[in-house]
Amino acid sequence: MMQVSSGNSAPAQQAEELAEGLQGTDASPQNRQWPVQRQSVQESVLFGFLSWLPNFGRALTACIIPFTAVLAVFLLVIIIFASIGQRTWSEQAPDAFQSFDRAFYTVILFMSWDEWPDDLPIYSEDEVINHKVTSFIIFFEILVWTCWILLIKIVVTVLLHEFAAAGLQGQEDKLGQLQERLTSVESKLVAMEDQFRSHRTDLEKLVQSISRVEEKLATI
Repeated sequence: MMQVSSGNSAPAQQAEELAEGLQGTDASPQNRQWPVQRQSVQESVLFGFLSWLPNFGRALTACIIPFTAVLAVFLLVIIIFASIGQRTWSEQAPDAFQSFDRAFYTVILFMSWDEWPDDLPIYSEDEVINHKVTSFIIFFEILVWTCWILLIKIVVTVLLHEFAAAGLQGQEDKLGQLQERLTSVESKLVAMEDQFRSHRTDLEKLVQSISRVEEKLATI
């Protein structure tokens, strides 16, 4: 009975030691694998950002021409309204519209949400609306806001178009790379097939020669 109990306890002790060893080996690869996975994720994010930068540069360069066109229209509107203000209120408001330089500066200040000149009130002392001033302000604001909206829409549209085109180009490049890999794999398969056929013919010749030797041995 003592021999049986000692024989049963030894395998149980070995099983416990084996389980502890397995637990130790299961824990160590996880601790070792986590920094490797984290480093790979960081590298993928970095390479993705670097690959995105050329697309962003191409999109910005594509926005230059429409952006300059809208800015030219913007500048033309400012020049037209500055000349109108100079001809209309050069004597009534000399500090703001006496010369074209002052008129241009006044229009730019008003465009940047600055106050309208005090020499040209919207309401007169009799509380009558000055139609010249109000029409000037209304038309100028409408044209300015129209230019701003066009500018934003053009820039956003061009950026989205360029990013979409860059994404399609990247997909086409990936497809081209996959096609090149497929062609290389096909060529390798064809070469392996040729080698297999050559080895097959060699084996057939070897089998024929062995059969001939066996026939000669049988005749002896």
